[in-house]
Amino acid sequence: MISPTPSPSRPRLGVTVPITASLLFTGVGFAATVPYAGIVAIEGLGIGNAAYAVILTAGSLVGMLTSVLLGWLSDRIADRRLLVIGCAAMAVLGQALVWAVREPWAFVATTCIIMPIGGALYSQTLAFARSYLAGRRSGRVDFLITLIRAVYAVSWVIAPPLAGWVAATYTVFDPFLIAAVAFGLCTLLFLWLMRDPETRPPARHEDAEAPAPANGVEIHMLVGIVGVVALNTATRLNGLATPLSIVNHWGGTVADVGLYASLAALIEIPLMVGWGFAVRRLPLPAAIAIAGLLFALYVHLAGQVSSVTELLWLQGLNGLATAALMSLPISYLQEAIRGRVGLSTSLLDVVFVAASLISAAIFAIAAGDGQYLAIFDFAALAGVIGALTMAAAWWLRRRGQPAPATSR
Repeated sequence: MISPTPSPSRPRLGVTVPITASLLFTGVGFAATVPYAGIVAIEGLGIGNAAYAVILTAGSLVGMLTSVLLGWLSDRIADRRLLVIGCAAMAVLGQALVWAVREPWAFVATTCIIMPIGGALYSQTLAFARSYLAGRRSGRVDFLITLIRAVYAVSWVIAPPLAGWVAATYTVFDPFLIAAVAFGLCTLLFLWLMRDPETRPPARHEDAEAPAPANGVEIHMLVGIVGVVALNTATRLNGLATPLSIVNHWGGTVADVGLYASLAALIEIPLMVGWGFAVRRLPLPAAIAIAGLLFALYVHLAGQVSSVTELLWLQGLNGLATAALMSLPISYLQEAIRGRVGLSTSLLDVVFVAASLISAAIFAIAAGDGQYLAIFDFAALAGVIGALTMAAAWWLRRRGQPAPATSR
C-alpha cells in the first residue's frame, strides 16, 4: 500500500476511494454507449456508413486538438480538479443531448463538439491520480495506476449488459441516459473533493523531481507512441466491427452486444492485475508488444467465426490481450514527457484520437457496402504492426537511448 503524507486527520482513503469511484462511473458512462454508438448512428438515426466515418473523423480531429490543449493546461492550472469537473460536465451534456433529442444533428454535435472535451475525463482523472500519488512520494505509482485502471474495467462488466437490456427493452437511445447519470456522479465526486484543500495535488511536484529533457520526447518513446497508436487502431477497429457484425452477420441482438462486452471485461480484470505484476520484471514495451501479437491473433480468429457463440469462446484470448493493451500503455505514455504528467497523460487522448482517425478511414473503405467482417483483417494487420513497432522501441531503448526508469 502507499504511504502518503497528508495531515493525520485526512486518511489516504479520503482521496483514493473517490478517485477510484470516479473512474468506475467514468467507465460506466463510456461502456453504456461506446458499444452501441455505431448502431445508434447507422441503425437508429439512418446515418450512412460513409457519413458516419466522416463524423468520426471530424470528431477525432477536434478531439486531438482539444486533448493537447487540455494536457498543456493541466500542467499549468493551479488545480487539476477543475479540469476534471469541466470534462465531466461536458460529458453529461453530450450524453443527455443524444438521449433527449434523438436527431442526427444532436449526435453530430455530441461527437464532433461536446465529447472531444467530455471524452478527456478519463485521461484527466488519471493525470490527477498520478499527480496526487506522486506528490505523496509513492514508490509504486505505475503499479497503483494499473490497479486503479482494473477498477475501471469493472464498469465494462456492469454497464454493457445493463445497457444492452435497456436498449433491447426500450430504445437504443436510452443507454445514453445511463451514461449521463454516471458522468453526473463523477462531477459530484470531484465537487466533493473540492471541499478539502488536502485533495489538491502538490503543484508542479513532478517537475521538481524529474525535469523535462531539453530535447523533449526521446527517440525510442516517439517510436513507441507510434506503436501504441497502431495497437489502439486495432482495438478501435475491433470495437467498430464487432457490434455491427453481431447484429448484421452473426444473427445476434443488441443484448448480445452487451453480453460480449461484459464477458470480455470480466476476463480482463484479474488478468489486468496479473499484467501489473508481470511488468515489475518484464520491460513495459516488451509486454505491450506481446499483448499486441495476442490481440492480432484474436481479431484474425474473430473474423472467421460464424455465430455469437463462437465469438464468446474467443473472449479468453481477447481478455488476455486487451487487459494489457488497456492498462500498460497508460504508464508507458505518462513517462513520455518527463516532468509533464498532464501533457504526457493527454497523449492517451491523442493516441486514441489518432487511432480513431485511422480506423474511421479504414471503416469507410472496408465497410462501404455493409460488409463488416473485412475490418477484422485490417485490425489484425494493425496489431502486428503495433507489436513490431513496440519491439523496435524496446530495441532502441536497450541500444542506449536514455529512458526513464520503469517502476518495479
